[in-house]
Amino acid sequence: MAMSSERTKELFQQHLEYWKAGDLDGLMKDFHPDAFMISGSGIIKGSDNIRDFYAYVFANVLPAEVRAGLTFDKQQYEGDAAFSEWSGPGIKYAADTMVVKDGLKWVETFAAVYE
Repeated sequence: MAMSSERTKELFQQHLEYWKAGDLDGLMKDFHPDAFMISGSGIIKGSDNIRDFYAYVFANVLPAEVRAGLTFDKQQYEGDAAFSEWSGPGIKYAADTMVVKDGLKWVETFAAVYE
């Protein structure tokens, strides 16, 4: 059964807030254990591995001072899918997509063009 766009929006907005705050526990609480992430670096399978990825990103790629300067320019929602475009210090353009099922994050994609 497809989720409503409103519930998908609620889940994705919460995801963005946890992400901006660097709250790893909050960020991961709604990932399904078998979730996966697709990016230019490859496919990350399982919520434990996604957690490790985000821990690395928060510490080494997008620390708090960089995350504080990010601008989330556009979000779109349709049923189970959410999409966001954003930019910020050192990031010319980035985009994320998330697919939710039964109230949990199942698929996330990420792409960025760095300056």
